Amino acid sequence: MFFALKKLVGGLMMSLLLLLIMAAGILLLWSGRWQKSGKIVVSVSWALLLCCC
Repeated sequence: MFFALKKLVGGLMMSLLLLLIMAAGILLLWSGRWQKSGKIVVSVSWALLLCCC
């Protein structure tokens, strides 16, 4: 019971963490100076999100 709950919560937390990283990348895209870094952060977070799910 607790093992399944732990796996479910862990998966949700990983997705939440990647979504927060993606939001930080979008904020970087809005700034004029850090657009290239923002593109990289968003791309990597999308790739990791697709690999994990």
